[in-house]
Amino acid sequence: MAHFHRIIYFSFVFIYFLSSLGCSATPEPNAAPDSVAEKLYKNALEDLEDSLYPEAIEGFTTVRTKYPYSKWARLSLLKIADAHLESGKFNQAVNTYRNFLKYYPKHQQSAYARLQIGNAYFDQIPGDWWFLPPSAEKDQANIRRAIQAYREMTAKFPNAEESKKARQRIKQCRYKLAEHELYVAKFYFQRSKFKGTTLRVNYLLSNYGNLGLDAQALLLGAKAHIAQKELTAAQNKLNRIVEEFNELEEAQAALELLQGLASNFATEE
Repeated sequence: MAHFHRIIYFSFVFIYFLSSLGCSATPEPNAAPDSVAEKLYKNALEDLEDSLYPEAIEGFTTVRTKYPYSKWARLSLLKIADAHLESGKFNQAVNTYRNFLKYYPKHQQSAYARLQIGNAYFDQIPGDWWFLPPSAEKDQANIRRAIQAYREMTAKFPNAEESKKARQRIKQCRYKLAEHELYVAKFYFQRSKFKGTTLRVNYLLSNYGNLGLDAQALLLGAKAHIAQKELTAAQNKLNRIVEEFNELEEAQAALELLQGLASNFATEE
């Protein structure tokens, strides 16, 4: 009888053991250990760092698909955007960063995502190559888009570390726009369109002053005024060069033109 009871007891134990194995072998949907999602994320991150962009995107996508409620899924969306940006797929990058901000507006990486949107536009700004037209001659649309994105970012996160980088980029963008205005002003001047020259110069000075191109713009504007017999306006620009930029080579040219203007004024008298 005792032997029979022992058989019954061990049978129950064995059945319980099998049932416990069955339960542990069937995880809940989307509830895998966070460490598994983290490992997949880090593997994809290594691919991204090695510039293996398709592999990285595939890895991050796996994290988002299999573990959508993990914190690694949120970061994976951000890194997918980074992979697009680094591989030169700028439109996809911008759209993915915006999706990240749409789904996770209060995420701690929101400032970074907004900065990267600006960077996506900034990276498309034309550069200067000896065999291509100067960048100032090319379309400036991405410069303006970059400035807008950076300004939105600094307005929303004025004290964030990313805002320092954004402000530096804004200065760079504004300088490029100033270069464009000066390029167009020179283009007009070379074709004797002096009114257009002065309009562009004045626009540059009003909107992109103190960026390092003021002296060049003032001298060009003064020459355009002289060509139009607008001697007082020319004198005002030349005096400003001498007073504010006397250490630059434009100051010597301004002094010579002022001497010529003085002779003209004396002749008129």
